[in-house]
Amino acid sequence: MLKLLCAVRLRLLLDAVMGGNRRRRSRGMAAVYAALLIYLVVALGGMFALGFSALRPLADMGLGWLYFALAGIAAVVLAAGSTILMAQSQLYDAKDNELLLSLPIAPGVVLASRTLALFAMDLLIVLVVLVPAGVVFWHGQPGGLPGSFALALGILAVSLLALSLGCLFGWLIGLLTARLRRRNLMTVLLSLILLAAYFYGYFRINALLQTILLSGAVLAERVRLFLWPFYAFGMGLEGNWGLLLAFLAVTVVVTALMLWLLSKTFVTIVTARRPVARTRYHSRDIRETSVRKALINRELTRFFTCPIYLLNSGLGVLMTLVAGVAVLVKRELLFTLASQMGAGDLIPFFACAGLCVLGSTVMISAPSVSLEGRYLWVIRSLPVPSRAVLRAKLWAHIVLSAPVFVLCGAMLWWTAEASLLMGVLILVVPVLYLVCSGAFGLVINLLLPRMDWVSETEPVKQGASVIVTMLGNFTLAAAVAVPYPLWLRAAMTPEVYLGVWALILMLASGGFLAWLDKEGTRRFEAL
Repeated sequence: MLKLLCAVRLRLLLDAVMGGNRRRRSRGMAAVYAALLIYLVVALGGMFALGFSALRPLADMGLGWLYFALAGIAAVVLAAGSTILMAQSQLYDAKDNELLLSLPIAPGVVLASRTLALFAMDLLIVLVVLVPAGVVFWHGQPGGLPGSFALALGILAVSLLALSLGCLFGWLIGLLTARLRRRNLMTVLLSLILLAAYFYGYFRINALLQTILLSGAVLAERVRLFLWPFYAFGMGLEGNWGLLLAFLAVTVVVTALMLWLLSKTFVTIVTARRPVARTRYHSRDIRETSVRKALINRELTRFFTCPIYLLNSGLGVLMTLVAGVAVLVKRELLFTLASQMGAGDLIPFFACAGLCVLGSTVMISAPSVSLEGRYLWVIRSLPVPSRAVLRAKLWAHIVLSAPVFVLCGAMLWWTAEASLLMGVLILVVPVLYLVCSGAFGLVINLLLPRMDWVSETEPVKQGASVIVTMLGNFTLAAAVAVPYPLWLRAAMTPEVYLGVWALILMLASGGFLAWLDKEGTRRFEAL
């Protein structure tokens, strides 16, 4: 039974990566998703190889074990972070928990199948991190076979440690939120904290690498004292087999304790009765509202109550706000860099183009039709025209993003010291881009709907409409940002160039809206 359940979980993970159920997936789309996955793995491996090449001088300083210890810490942090985000949904919030527990299957077998699926994901992440580290370290050196065997054992041990830590934190979150009312809010906050930590580490990576190289001996002593398992891991990959086997033994024991702890509380957490909000009735007048406002509020409610939708489709709005504040704080540094590059007069243009690039990451409308799913009949049964429903989805896209972009545009207007005309263009062009990209995403979603999903993750993260919209948005943003500084700078002023793009975006938006009102309405009613 464990083998069967593991095969089912791995097949579901593979279907998620490859774009849905194999019965609905064409060979062409499977090839596209496979190519994207291979590209992602190669790109990430190259990125880690570049980072570890900067740490290669540690080996020349006699601190080769510290090199591997830092690689192991990076692998554990990344893999455990991913496990924390997935443990809640894979272990405790899985939709088939009650069905499996009602069958004559031991709860430990169900838990083991879910845990092995998480281990497979952790193993993939650890491979992407540690294999480039080993290649960089042993490149051009003899004795690669023993090192490869030691690296294989180290990868297994690090994967077990990452699984243990990730499941432990996932267990704590499941225990704390088992009786909470606003569990979605907890998920969103945790995801934002992890994303903030990631971006902080990403932007500080150069300073961290420089600090490590300058204070390698001090850092090595601290790792040896306070992070002994990683010291043993690093020494093991340098040839100390005793410490490597000790590290492997420690991770096996920790994993066994984690599985025992989860098995003792799995059924209690899964079957915990969720609290139901009790509200006291208050007599008050019912306020009448327009159909458009009611439909827009419906879209906004779905956006803020679905963590996957909010984080994946609306993260660009938060990034825009952060970017505006960062530019405001680092104003002097911005002018210094621009003057060094000989582009001081292009700062207002780059402010406008940068907002368009940030706007390409906002894809609120792209999965909005697919998210109706099996409840499409609800909105279709109401005496509401389909045109109004589609317009409400577009308006929700604009309402959620345009105010932040206008606020950020005002910050950039002041920071760039732009003229009145250029300042107006900094405000207007990104908003027109948002309207155009939002209408484009809605058009693509009607052309490539995905209504038979099981989890909101499928249309939001794996839907073909989201992928096509993302590529189209980036292409449009590049068309706005790239040609002028490279080829058209001497032919026209930035005001004229952006004015032409404002006209193009208006015409494109009008064309998309006309299509939505006619062909889009027909397709929506035929879903």
